[in-house]
Amino acid sequence: MPQHETPHRRACSHTRYKLSCAEYDELMHQADYRCQLCHRSAGETGHGHLVVDHDFRVGDWAGRGILCSTCNGKIEYTDSEDPARAAYLGNPWYRRMLASRGLRVELAEPPLGTTVHAGRRTWRRTPNGWCSLDRYRGRALTWAQIHRRFGPHNITLLD
Repeated sequence: MPQHETPHRRACSHTRYKLSCAEYDELMHQADYRCQLCHRSAGETGHGHLVVDHDFRVGDWAGRGILCSTCNGKIEYTDSEDPARAAYLGNPWYRRMLASRGLRVELAEPPLGTTVHAGRRTWRRTPNGWCSLDRYRGRALTWAQIHRRFGPHNITLLD
């Protein structure tokens, strides 16, 4: 299975969607390196690449699949009776990935005093919300914000 090339001196664009390089490569492989709706390859698009499509209602981490920019821009507005669109939206990659790890999209909020690791930060649940235990000086987050930002596959319970 070929691996993607990392952009020179830049982070991979898939990290915006909380995908590791291995997860991105798996996603591309499952898509057969083509748009999952119109089946164009990266070379057949106007700008030479395909993009990660995500379910913005769930969170940036919820990658549904790989699309060309044209299909990605139209996916929310195209005919809901289109069988290819229905099949694509009905079986998103992030649900298959979570199921393979024994996880669900919904992740119950842990009790007070629990510590979790999410992203590069460690968070503890206090009566005021989820507070960072490192040098982060921002306000406390809610569980919904942590879950939406990082996804259940990137949250680790520490106690």
